[in-house]
Amino acid sequence: MLNDPNLRKRGPLPVETGIAQALVANQGSGAAALLTGLQPTPPELINPYGLEVQSNVAQSIANATFVPLQFPVQYYPVAPSPFWNAATNTFTIPVSGRYVVSARSSLVIGVAGSVVTYYISLWANGVNIFNGNGELYTQPAGGLAVTLSSILVVDHQYKSGDQLQVQAWHNYGSAQSSSGSTLNDWWTAHLISTLQ
Repeated sequence: MLNDPNLRKRGPLPVETGIAQALVANQGSGAAALLTGLQPTPPELINPYGLEVQSNVAQSIANATFVPLQFPVQYYPVAPSPFWNAATNTFTIPVSGRYVVSARSSLVIGVAGSVVTYYISLWANGVNIFNGNGELYTQPAGGLAVTLSSILVVDHQYKSGDQLQVQAWHNYGSAQSSSGSTLNDWWTAHLISTLQ
């Protein structure tokens, strides 16, 4: 397909396709010649359209209602970011495109619950658009305090100005707290493509 002569009739090719065609057409010493002069180490790439935040404090999460998670520690970009609102725990999409979003949160539950479900969700403009994995736990006789975790990984397209939040939900029966550990409670979002 890459060597198809009809490709010329379809107009200019994307750079990646042109490189792939060149490598296929110049197998052997020709391919080596194409790679001569390329930097052995790629230049440092900086993506200013991203976010990395963590939580270092336990947060009370109400029972059976979605609660926006708090992430008071901002690692990237260097605080203050014009796209991160720490007061509302909201990331505003700076540039339209495809973003990869990942988050994790852990809930520490007491011994009184019976069957407990915990999960986090990604919200855009006040609407739940993706759920993370749900963790279901059944308390043994006598109860046992445990930590439940939920992880969310999403590759999705957003528009400039969209407002994202990570929210949590559980049905323990009363308010419980997040772990308050930066290892367990975090959120990242990074622009990976501006292609529509």
